[in-house]
Amino acid sequence: MSRIKDDQPEMFVSLSEIKNEIKAKMKRLEILIGSKEREISILQSELKMATEASLRQKKQIEDHFEKTKMFLQKSEELENEVNVKNSLLESLNKEHGQEINNLQDKMTVLEKQINELKGSLDSRNREINALVNQNKQETAKFQKKIHEETEKLNLEKEKNEKDFIDEKKEKEKAILEEIGNIEAIFKKERQYWKEKINQDGSPAVEDNRQAQIRVHFTYKNREAAEVKIAGNFNTWVPEKMNRDDKGAWETTLELSPGEYHYKFVVDGKWIKDPFISKTVRDNYGGESSVIDVI
Repeated sequence: MSRIKDDQPEMFVSLSEIKNEIKAKMKRLEILIGSKEREISILQSELKMATEASLRQKKQIEDHFEKTKMFLQKSEELENEVNVKNSLLESLNKEHGQEINNLQDKMTVLEKQINELKGSLDSRNREINALVNQNKQETAKFQKKIHEETEKLNLEKEKNEKDFIDEKKEKEKAILEEIGNIEAIFKKERQYWKEKINQDGSPAVEDNRQAQIRVHFTYKNREAAEVKIAGNFNTWVPEKMNRDDKGAWETTLELSPGEYHYKFVVDGKWIKDPFISKTVRDNYGGESSVIDVI
């Protein structure tokens, strides 16, 4: 008995260890089972996805099969239609073969004619280009000649204008001299007849003349070489005016009260007084200045 009691604690220790070991193994088994369950869950998910992909692929294959079936059906219909059209074309070829051949022959002739026309056009274009180049050269020569002639004409024109101006000046000078001579002769004649009348002892005539008024005339023109005045107060015989230091031409006349018409004669040219607004038409289509002496 005493031996058995001595052995009991060892047996109890062994059972406890076994229980602990069993618990550890059970725990490891549970862990393993959890791991396997997760793997199974993953595999099930993958299987589900693969199944869905297979179903989609199957659907696509079925759709493709249907499309292929429809395409084959359509191909058969097109093939039948082509066969019908080929048959019709063969029939038309048999019926219109000669006409087609004739048309082909005509097309060949036309192509030949077109090629000949193209060759003729190319040749004509070359001729035209040659003529154009020739015309350009002739035009350039003609333009050069025109330029030379124009320069000659311009030089001749300048010379003629200079000669004309010189001749005009000479003529104007001669005319002014002649006018001066005529004026001198006229003055002499008028003085002669005045003196002759006064010495004739003709009947005395009552002098009803009014008092004379001094009227001063002025014309400003620095460029003028000679200025005269003429009017109904001197029977339109131009009388010379004097030039002052400032370039103004002036003269003073003694006139009776009344209306007088007059003009300035500037280097032989008759003009109205630019500073008098009152004018009257003359007998030559121009205008004379009017002054009222009061």
